[in-house]
Amino acid sequence: MPLSERRELQAWLTEQARDDELGPYEEPDGIWYALRTEDQAAVLGAFGASVPVPATMLRGLDVWYAEQRQVRDTDARLTLPDPAAAGRVFLTPVLDGWILVFGAGREFTTADLAGLSARFGEAHRYGFDSYHGNGSWEFALDGRVVRSYDSYSEVRQHGQPHPAEDGMPHLDPPDEYGAPGFTETTRIAGRASVDPSSLGPHNRKEGIGVVAQVFHSGGRPRRPGGR
Repeated sequence: MPLSERRELQAWLTEQARDDELGPYEEPDGIWYALRTEDQAAVLGAFGASVPVPATMLRGLDVWYAEQRQVRDTDARLTLPDPAAAGRVFLTPVLDGWILVFGAGREFTTADLAGLSARFGEAHRYGFDSYHGNGSWEFALDGRVVRSYDSYSEVRQHGQPHPAEDGMPHLDPPDEYGAPGFTETTRIAGRASVDPSSLGPHNRKEGIGVVAQVFHSGGRPRRPGGR
């Protein structure tokens, strides 16, 4: 694409993202992160992501779903997957003081989440599986994971319940299989940070969302939370 057309496309995408009106959106299905920061460039660096392209919330979430299903997006108005890339991530605008990150290019560990919180002060990891009806979340503060919960794995339950968990169904008695009951991850996210499934005019939006590429270890990425 000629440089002049590329610049026009970039300007058009930026305008679309800037004018984007929030939600509501379908319930997220997969893993996402919430970081208490307004520094989108720093979040891109922490996730080893580069080549950001402006995107609306709906378009960014579509890319995230496509990545999870390993469906290669052919829309020329967004970056096509680089052969050297491990995947693409979507960073939201700043929402009520938080930036949400959908996707990571690889599976993050608890140590990765702790590293993100050491840099940004507070970092959350949320997971929701609509097929099996289970959810998970982790909360990290100032370099330390203080709470982990997974409705399908008692091994991954650590720390005291977060205040956002008060009165939630997973605190009910176990079901007949001995596993905790159905969890409502998005409600937990809404109480602790931002619920991506119920965004609207009540949320404060600053900046624009972007889709970016995360490269394999042989390329440009850095360890999450690293400088």
